[in-house]
Amino acid sequence: MNAARIATFVSVILILQATLPLAEQSELGELSPSNVASQSSWVWDVNVPIENGAVAVDISPIGSAYAVTVTHDGTGSVGNHNWSNEAPGGKLIILDHDGSILSDTTLVAQPVMQAVHDGGMVLIAHTSTGVVLESVNENGAIEHTIELAPSSGSELRIHALTSNQDDAYFTLSCPTGSGLIGLAGLDCTLANDRQRMITMQWNLQTNTTSVESTVEWLLSSNLLEYGGENGALNEIIGPNPDCHQALYASPTTLYSAANSHCGDRDHNSAEGALSLLGTTASWSSGSMEVSAAHAFGARNIATGTDTFDAQWSGIRDCSIGVLADAKLSVFGHQSALFVEGWNTGGNTECDFVSFNASSGATTTTAFQGLNANMIVLGNTDFSSAFAVKSTRSILSMASTSTPDLGFAAVCHTGTLYGDVEALVSGGQNEQISILAWHDSTVSNVTTHNVNAGCPQAIATNSGNFALLQYDGALQTLSIFSDDFDGDGYGSTRDAFPTDGNQWSDIDADGFGDNGGFSTSDDCPYTPGTSTSGRQGCGDIDGDAWADDSDAFPHDSTQWADEDGDGFGDESNGNFADDCPAVSGTSNRDTFGCPDNDFDGFSNVGDAYPSDPSQWADSDADGYGDNPSGIGGDNCPLVNGNSTEGLLGCPDTDGDGYADLVDDLPDEVTQWGDLDGDGYGDNPVGLDYDEFPFDPTQSSDLDADGYGDNLGGTRGDACITTPGTSTEDRFGCIDSDGDGWSDAGDGFPQDGLRWLDTDNDGYEDSVDAFPYDPSQNMDSDGDGFGDNSFGSNADKFPNEATQWYDIDGDGYGDNPFGVNYDAFLAEPSQWYDSDNDGCGDNPVGRNPDMFPNDATQCVDEDGDGYGDNLSGFNPDPFLFDRDNDGYNDSIDVRPDFASPGDLDGDLTPDEDDAFPNDATEQRDTDGDNIGDEADPDDDNDGYLDDAERNAGTDPLDASSKPVDTYELVVPGTQIGLGAWDLIGVFVGVPLSLWIGVGLVTRGSRARRFETSLKEATKRADLEEIASAYERAVMMRMLGPHQAIRLERLRTELDDVLEQAIQQENVRVQQTAAVSGVPSDIAYEQQQGW
Repeated sequence: MNAARIATFVSVILILQATLPLAEQSELGELSPSNVASQSSWVWDVNVPIENGAVAVDISPIGSAYAVTVTHDGTGSVGNHNWSNEAPGGKLIILDHDGSILSDTTLVAQPVMQAVHDGGMVLIAHTSTGVVLESVNENGAIEHTIELAPSSGSELRIHALTSNQDDAYFTLSCPTGSGLIGLAGLDCTLANDRQRMITMQWNLQTNTTSVESTVEWLLSSNLLEYGGENGALNEIIGPNPDCHQALYASPTTLYSAANSHCGDRDHNSAEGALSLLGTTASWSSGSMEVSAAHAFGARNIATGTDTFDAQWSGIRDCSIGVLADAKLSVFGHQSALFVEGWNTGGNTECDFVSFNASSGATTTTAFQGLNANMIVLGNTDFSSAFAVKSTRSILSMASTSTPDLGFAAVCHTGTLYGDVEALVSGGQNEQISILAWHDSTVSNVTTHNVNAGCPQAIATNSGNFALLQYDGALQTLSIFSDDFDGDGYGSTRDAFPTDGNQWSDIDADGFGDNGGFSTSDDCPYTPGTSTSGRQGCGDIDGDAWADDSDAFPHDSTQWADEDGDGFGDESNGNFADDCPAVSGTSNRDTFGCPDNDFDGFSNVGDAYPSDPSQWADSDADGYGDNPSGIGGDNCPLVNGNSTEGLLGCPDTDGDGYADLVDDLPDEVTQWGDLDGDGYGDNPVGLDYDEFPFDPTQSSDLDADGYGDNLGGTRGDACITTPGTSTEDRFGCIDSDGDGWSDAGDGFPQDGLRWLDTDNDGYEDSVDAFPYDPSQNMDSDGDGFGDNSFGSNADKFPNEATQWYDIDGDGYGDNPFGVNYDAFLAEPSQWYDSDNDGCGDNPVGRNPDMFPNDATQCVDEDGDGYGDNLSGFNPDPFLFDRDNDGYNDSIDVRPDFASPGDLDGDLTPDEDDAFPNDATEQRDTDGDNIGDEADPDDDNDGYLDDAERNAGTDPLDASSKPVDTYELVVPGTQIGLGAWDLIGVFVGVPLSLWIGVGLVTRGSRARRFETSLKEATKRADLEEIASAYERAVMMRMLGPHQAIRLERLRTELDDVLEQAIQQENVRVQQTAAVSGVPSDIAYEQQQGW
């Protein structure tokens, strides 16, 4: 058979196949199109390509947007958002409903699963050491990160992830073949490859993890077996470590779905079930042959109590032992299973059941699964569910769940049906049908093309949903929204979501681009607000009229102009046309009326219709009101007759000049008066002003050019005699022509001299003091006259910087002049080198003892140290002339330096029993009487002289003279020794003497004080001192009185000594500085 015949035969076969009904469709023969589920109002709006190295893992709702997790190799793009030159890894991209990118978050690793909760989402990923979990908020910002690692190796299996707002739950296991492995403090895999699956809790508030539950021990081969660490195992329905598992956390309950089968695994003779959270249950009906099974359990989060009654779904008691697979597409409020049939063996019908062991309730769906797939949709654990099949083939499914509805995006050919109800019509071409269901009821169906491939994931948010599609080369995110108005455009893309006639608004002005309707845009590419003339066009002035239909596009009050004269027809608008049917140019009295002379006034209202410069004459004086026009009236509101300068104004004197500008309005021969003095400037008129520019002068009787008004400018002092004087007075005779009148010229016949104001015989031009007859010269030019007898005489006629010398010491008083006197009223001082207020002259008053030290001036004790304790090098012993550390007021010998010896007796104070008494140093017997004054130093009863005469020690009380003589008193038995006799004959008189002395000591001391104070010479002081020293020796004065007298003598001696020194200095100064008057002489000289 040649090629043409073969091609024809194949074509016929294909046509027949397309036109003839399929065998499976015979089952639906009784179904009519009316049985097809109602179509939803959702339509496709936006496509967002995911490419250039980026691969989407999943899509979820987050906040009011969508979150897409992607992996990438360093570059990638999502929609118009691109990145490059980054480290390979994962990203969380948040998109708005129109496909715009809201945020881009770089993740720690490439995500494997994600779970959404009310406040954000949780992601889990593999790392080089284990797994990492990340928590993000609604804005995509990472809030917490936590990592887990096994005890050995780095690989962990991730089976399930879910989250509510407080906690995330995830299930992990360890790979086999590597011996004993630990995780989270538990053995994860035993050496015999039996495994433990661990479900953990991650507290999103405290960022801590804990073990929620475990399932052990499991062994997975072609069957799932369960038992202890060693020994026999039993076949069971439960979580297979090689399969994906499912968790779903509500605020109060943690639901689980344990997947027993994946790949080519099946079960035989299972007698019980095991939940993912580790709870077991069995059924009383004996063993079952089970395949493609899931076991469902629940745990109360608050109490930790499990509810597990062996609720499971799968293929039961199918005699051919099928190798089918059931994948949970979504597990939540609503759940969806994608059941893949078998590809070998026969097509025997099997029962797909949802079985509850405790109640025995069973929901059964017949399934012929040879090369065929089926969908099961229902509530969380499929206790209320229904199956969806196709008359041709179901290729894939992606699904999601909300609290109210589940959404299953099914890629299929043929018609989808459930039981005997057709859900979606279809043919041999692939299509996508999105089923919205609740428990066992389909709400509606949304159909979509497969141009972008079959669905991989679906998410719904805010009434819209997004579908992740893959065509084998490119992933695309298709976003659907509600088409409320049924125009085929969803709310995201429909600019007019409630107007079925409009959907596009290119210029975004609120008027639709679809023409022919009341809401259509007449300018679809230019935004505008117009609603009159043309709609949706530019309207600059906002009057609702389109600019190209608006005669006044910049005036919102006008839009029509019937006569085309530029004035609008709208009577209430700006510049409304007063003659709308007749074109005109008037714009002053009316708008838009005829105006022949084009002066802006209509012919009807123009008093001068042929004169464009005039149009009104308000005062009817024949002059137009426009002052700048021809014959313009300068007084348009007052009738007038003026003809000169101002026109049409009142002119009282009739001279042609208006009263407004006539300086003499009542004098017809005069009108101008430039200087305003009341005399006209017209030389032929009455009272002509001979000085028209000088308001102070008007006449000149002697015609000498000086006005007769003496008080005016250059007033003539001789009004009847012409003269030329100009200096002292104007208009008088000046014989010598020097400008000075003869009457005022001191030298009337000398043209070179004329003025001697002070009459001192010196012409003012050479008189340095023209107003002071006592002065006429100032040699040094300082303003003070040279005549010493004149007023304000210059004391220094040849020194320009000095003139006064108040104290007459020859030094000027000007502080800025040469040889300035620092002491203006002190003739004995003039210099103060250090500016401390004390004069440098050592013999003057208040001399500076330290002329070059501004901090010191006085040295009262003359020791070369200044008395200012705050100054430089101050006197450490102020008022201590001998600088021995004792103030002169207490120094016994103030002129004898005796440091450490106050009384200067050469005995240190610490050794001196009487440190204030220069005559005493010791007090041997401690009776407070010095040894010098004490007659009995050792107080042994024997006078010191007696002891010295007797050869005993007068300073030792134990050393006494021995009595060798004794006299008996007559008539008695009393014997008197030598000392007794001495006591009688010497002691009694001496006691009387001392008694008299003690009684008279005070008066005697006062007489000595008087004598000292009356002494005028140092020799007198010495003589008086000798006298009271003898009195002390005779015990006529006490020691303390002697000390007081000695101190007084010393002070008076110092006074006399200072007076002598001052006198010597005065004499020396008088001899050295002659011409300096004494105080008395100086005061007499000054007249004080």
